[in-house]
Amino acid sequence: MMMWKSAAVASAPPDGHSLQGVELTHVPYKGGGPLMTDAIGGQVPLAIGSAFLVNPHVKAGKIKAGD
Repeated sequence: MMMWKSAAVASAPPDGHSLQGVELTHVPYKGGGPLMTDAIGGQVPLAIGSAFLVNPHVKAGKIKAGD
């Protein structure tokens, strides 16, 4: 099972969702700043955030975006 993180509690689907056969468990963060800090630091295997939040870090090469 993989834990995924997001900055928005209200937008999260319930636990137990799967992504191409991988079971996912949601772990909410208290905002995008802490989420991006952990994503850049490699403590988060999968992070979901808005393009506004994620794009600068993708362009700087600090994290990779999925397709």
